[in-house]
Amino acid sequence: MKKSVLFIAMAASLFAIGTAAFEWPIIDTITEFLFLPLAGFIGIAFLGSFALSVMYAWDYRKRHRFCFIPLIIQIVTVFIIFFVPFTRLWLKWNFLHYKEEREKIVKKVIAGELKPNVEYNGSLIELDSSFPLVSLGGNQIVVETNDGKPYVFFYTYRGILDNYAGFLYLPKGGDPSLFYDLYEESRTEIEKLQPDIYWVSHH
Repeated sequence: MKKSVLFIAMAASLFAIGTAAFEWPIIDTITEFLFLPLAGFIGIAFLGSFALSVMYAWDYRKRHRFCFIPLIIQIVTVFIIFFVPFTRLWLKWNFLHYKEEREKIVKKVIAGELKPNVEYNGSLIELDSSFPLVSLGGNQIVVETNDGKPYVFFYTYRGILDNYAGFLYLPKGGDPSLFYDLYEESRTEIEKLQPDIYWVSHH
C-alpha cells in the first residue's frame, strides 16, 4: 500500500507540474478545446491522489513515519504550480532560444525574400519546413506594413477569434500600438523586451 500511494502521488504531481509548465506547447499540439478537458482530468486525478495521501497519513500512529511523504510531495506540488511563473519562464526560454532565427526571418521579410503566401490572408507568411518552429499555430508569421515599414509578429499563442500572444518585431522607431488591434488598451498587454522587440498579448 505504501509504495502504491507514493507512486500515485508522484505520478499525479508530475502530470500536474508538466501540464502547468508546458501549457502553451500542449495547446499548440492538441488545441485549446482538447486542453481544457485534459487539464480538468489531470486536476481531478490530482485531487483524488491528494485525498488518498491525506487518508494514508491520517492514521500515522499505525504506520511508518514515512507515511507523510506522499502528502508532502503533493503539498510541494501545489506551491510549485501556484508560485513558479512557468509561463514567463517558458516565454523567456522561447525568446532566447529562437532569437537568432527570428532575427534572420525579419531580415528576409525586410529584404523582400519572404512575402505573404497564404491565400485567405494577405498578411500571413507560412514558413516552410526549412525553418524551425518559431511561431506556434502552424509556423505562420504576420507581416503588417505601417508607414511603409514592416511589423513582423511571431505567435506564442494562437487562440480563438482575436485572442493571441507573441513576439512583435518593430522597425526602428515603430510603435507597437499601431500593429493590428493593439490600440485596444483594455484588451492588450505590451511588454518591451529589447529595443524594437516586444511581447504582446490581445485577449
